[in-house]
Amino acid sequence: MLRISILALSMALAACATTSGDEKASAMPETTAAQQAPAPATPAARAAMEQRPPLERATFWTREYELNPADKQAATEFSRALRQIGNPEKAASVAEQALTLYPGHAPLLLAFGSARLEEGRAPAAIDPLKQAAAVAPGDWRPWSVLGIAHDLMGDYPAAQDAYRRALQLSPENPRILSNYAMSYTLSGQPAEAERLLRKATAQENPPAEARQNLALVLALQGKFDEARNLSLIDVPAGTAAANIDYIRSMLTRTRSWDDMRGG
Repeated sequence: MLRISILALSMALAACATTSGDEKASAMPETTAAQQAPAPATPAARAAMEQRPPLERATFWTREYELNPADKQAATEFSRALRQIGNPEKAASVAEQALTLYPGHAPLLLAFGSARLEEGRAPAAIDPLKQAAAVAPGDWRPWSVLGIAHDLMGDYPAAQDAYRRALQLSPENPRILSNYAMSYTLSGQPAEAERLLRKATAQENPPAEARQNLALVLALQGKFDEARNLSLIDVPAGTAAANIDYIRSMLTRTRSWDDMRGG
């Protein structure tokens, strides 16, 4: 048990009694400043931000990052938010700087690779995305983004292999299926793309891009009526009709899928 002697207590009280008013005054502002310093958001507040609009998320994570640039979650989410509001260059810079502190952090590697991709620098995205996939072998996202990078580079077999790996980790994921299908579309295999997109759109609450990609693939195969009806789910009638008419005229001019792909 802790014990305090009467002598020690009396000496402590005497020291307090002789403290000057100036010393007390000089100590108070320091305490007040510490109390007023902004604190990072709670984990619950950070988690809730996931459902907010992109601009609101960007504002929130800007504040969190400025409070502590060494906070790896703040750096990751700030980079992601910047990319989503159309500033991939700044997003890449934030992620790259944070990676100097946390070189093996999978979410930062994914953020960096994704930002490089949206900068239009697909070759520079490959290495960080592969590292992210190696560090987090259970995460489908690095493989899915890696597939997009390979597609943009025209390496369709590598892209399709990446999508297959992503689907192994997240089976029937409609976003992966949609990207996988568009890789087949780009490589001149619209029938296989249609099969994957029908699987994606048959699920509950499929993403709008899956339906629109299916409409595109159907139109490319001359199935204009079904393509137009599918487009009407997400876009106004005039826009849907204009899109289908444009694809019809393009196919009429090129006469074949291979000619259109070459053009």
